Amino acid sequence: MKLLAGAVLLLCAQPALAAERGAKAGTPKIPPALARAEDLLVVDNGCVKVGIDRAKGASITWLSWAAYPKNIVNSADPGRLIQQSYYAGHRLDRTADGQHKAWSPWTWNPIQGGGVGSWARVTEFKRVGEHTLFGETVPKLWDMPNEEAAALMRQWTGFEPAMPDVVVVRCEFIAQRAPDDR
Repeated sequence: MKLLAGAVLLLCAQPALAAERGAKAGTPKIPPALARAEDLLVVDNGCVKVGIDRAKGASITWLSWAAYPKNIVNSADPGRLIQQSYYAGHRLDRTADGQHKAWSPWTWNPIQGGGVGSWARVTEFKRVGEHTLFGETVPKLWDMPNEEAAALMRQWTGFEPAMPDVVVVRCEFIAQRAPDDR
């Protein structure tokens, strides 16, 4: 069974909400671990900078703006990214399959960044035009160690025309679960 869902998320970078005292406007310095061009794609319209990371499921791992040039995204683990996450089915006790007892029972929960101790697999990762980033990801189940979900996530990240402080994220989710999946 295929289920197709789409959503749009608008992220508005308001400097007054998160500006630090004494923060200097300008181009943020990306930490060396994220600076590899093959792993991080960014778009910057001069007001907002947003980036997606191939190594982290093509999730948004960078968000900053001119008045606050530091990255506001905590990318320490797969659960803290700006990303797609969905729930479906029954709450299942899968502790015999490796599910941690603290998260059991849990529903089917594919997330873009990855699951417990593992990052999701990116199948496509590219820039589309000057101001849009695209990622296609096979997500992981959040509650299971290193288990891919029967799903596909696509994401387009860019800017809202005529609104320089708004990031638009368009998502597509394709569930590929078996009809008898609980």
